[in-house]
Amino acid sequence: MILITRDTDQNPVIVVSHPGDLKSVYANISGLTVQKGDRVRAGQRIATVGQSPSGLRFSILKGFEPIDPTPLMQ
Repeated sequence: MILITRDTDQNPVIVVSHPGDLKSVYANISGLTVQKGDRVRAGQRIATVGQSPSGLRFSILKGFEPIDPTPLMQ
């Protein structure tokens, strides 16, 4: 399930809920292709990377705590 919010600069941030109380968070994005409440599948485009030189900001949360995403990507 998708939640769309905004950061302090009013740029969109997408939060995707996953089983096991996990959430993936995507920031520095634009061109959203999903809406709040949508269901998404692995590999589905949800947005494009924004214009900031810092690139995509991605994190995984367990509850509200950030965790290392490396084990989940293998």
